Amino acid sequence: MSVFQRIAVDAFYSIATQQRVLVSWGLVPDFSDDGPYTFTLQRSLSPTGPSTEWEDIATCVDQAWIYDNRPLTVIVSANVYYQVKLVTATGTYTSQVQGTEAYWTAYDWSLAREIIRKESMLLRRRTGCKGWLFKRRSYGTTCSVCTDPITKQVLKGNCATCYGTGITGGYYDQLEYWVSLDASKRMRKLDKDVGVQTQVIEQARGLAYPLIDGMDVWVQSGSNKRYFIQKDITYIAKLRGIPLVAELVFELIPSSHVLYSLPVTYV
Repeated sequence: MSVFQRIAVDAFYSIATQQRVLVSWGLVPDFSDDGPYTFTLQRSLSPTGPSTEWEDIATCVDQAWIYDNRPLTVIVSANVYYQVKLVTATGTYTSQVQGTEAYWTAYDWSLAREIIRKESMLLRRRTGCKGWLFKRRSYGTTCSVCTDPITKQVLKGNCATCYGTGITGGYYDQLEYWVSLDASKRMRKLDKDVGVQTQVIEQARGLAYPLIDGMDVWVQSGSNKRYFIQKDITYIAKLRGIPLVAELVFELIPSSHVLYSLPVTYV
């Protein structure tokens, strides 16, 4: 069985905005090879061709996404296929093959670019707030400080080594991400440890990429407020099934949480 849980290829949004293809992946949760993890993106015009037909495109270390900055999809009118090779200290693994399906027409490409352009202008010049997205790690070296060595259950939520994720490092490096925040909604909830407390929930709107997952963290530039992104993500603008604009739910993280020690570079 492959150690890759999924591999996803975005040959629409990324090409429409940046003339490159985004490939992302996830490993099975119980994968525990020692790092570092070196990933190599490979490309071919055939999904079943021999290994000699797979071209190495780019390499990254300890990351969950990579770009093909010279995509063939804008040159050839055929499907292009990708796979990812992982090399660890103890083994080499290859992902499933994932192809592109370039079924947008010239009008679709033009419309997508215009939707993204207007949304970006609205966020950056009028209603948006600059911030930093931290993608949560879902695999990697198990934290030896706060996890049970047998069950891998996190026993200490305020661990400075994994930030409560159970994976050493906790989160990937920051990505710039602009959002438009709506008026706050305050809710009261019962916490078994601290009793009744007020929970600050904010509705947010942003572009659909970088890819957002539940429990990623967003840090507001300037105020340094930090939010968990909830799992109920709604895509409010799509083009032929491809998400362009997302509606998100942010939950403010209490200032006492260890995530406020997560280093941020304000640039």
